[in-house]
Amino acid sequence: MFQKRNTLYSHSIRHFLKKHIMGASKNKLVLVMAPILALVLALGIYFGFGFGNPQSRQFSGIVLRVEGNSVFLNGVFVVNGKRFGGLKEAEVMVLPETKLTATILYAPSNPKPGVPWDMAGLKKETKEGSLTDLQKEGGLVMLVETGNNVFGKTKFEATKISYEMIKSPESTSTVKGVCEDANGKFIGIEACKAKAAKPQ
Repeated sequence: MFQKRNTLYSHSIRHFLKKHIMGASKNKLVLVMAPILALVLALGIYFGFGFGNPQSRQFSGIVLRVEGNSVFLNGVFVVNGKRFGGLKEAEVMVLPETKLTATILYAPSNPKPGVPWDMAGLKKETKEGSLTDLQKEGGLVMLVETGNNVFGKTKFEATKISYEMIKSPESTSTVKGVCEDANGKFIGIEACKAKAAKPQ
């Protein structure tokens, strides 16, 4: 009878240990491993589908030169609406189906000496752009849009190109003395805006 009691007691101890100690260890292991497995799975999906690599379908830069149907820019890639990485030179190929759009900002007809221009209030006109503009008006800043991810590439095709120019309201020539250099070349939209915003 004493042996039977010992057997029952041993069985009870093993049952208690299995239920409370070993069970708790398993639960603890699950609690520790679950976040780790979830993180590994998430990283696998993230990099497996290429989400870890920057994606860009836009390039913004200053026109350096035009050679045939190619425009060479010094600029940066645009990732999620923000400029990403350092400056680099890229060759943008303009195809027959590439859409070029120019926005013309007309300078004030009678600017007051020492008074900055109201850039937001300038008259604007949008027209079809051309390679002639890009070649003739040196230093233009343009935004290039592409049909696929071109991040890191130095040569790609453009589906859309847009740029701005500041003109005199009396003619189609670039504003003299403000937006041109000593050789009569357009200094670029950003430099022109910066000069126009300062008292002359």
